[in-house]
Amino acid sequence: MPELVDPTDSLNSFQHALSNSLIRLSPCVVHPEMKVLMDDADGTPRITYAFVQGDIVKGVAIYVPADPYEGKPCFGVGYAVADKFKRQGIATKLLKASIEEMQYGFRNSCNEFYVEAIVGVDNQASNILASEVLSATPKPGKDSHSGKPINQYMKLFSTTK
Repeated sequence: MPELVDPTDSLNSFQHALSNSLIRLSPCVVHPEMKVLMDDADGTPRITYAFVQGDIVKGVAIYVPADPYEGKPCFGVGYAVADKFKRQGIATKLLKASIEEMQYGFRNSCNEFYVEAIVGVDNQASNILASEVLSATPKPGKDSHSGKPINQYMKLFSTTK
């Protein structure tokens, strides 16, 4: 049976690309200590936010467009932190800061958008984070790719202050 998508694979790939000068990161606007890369993943637009220390990627939050929800844009998010930086609050800071960057970036194109996280029920750390940032009441279900049990977290964000 296939596994759930693991954002750690994306973190490792991102680290490899950065280490080999295959990608060029830009500083974010609202949080200049965070970097961003906008690219295309096999035909799908992707926004990757990262905390980078020197040439070491501490953590990433990766957003891809999902099907609109209630007529509003929706972005699926996956996030991962490098092993030596876990349990330092990086994932929470990264997820919150990246959403603030998206709110700023989309302010002229839409008033609201959803962020959705699909988390395996056995991923305790990720469930705690998604519950804290996105929704305290996830919708249980099964992953359409792997068939494994998941929690779906969804939250609407405004781009206007």
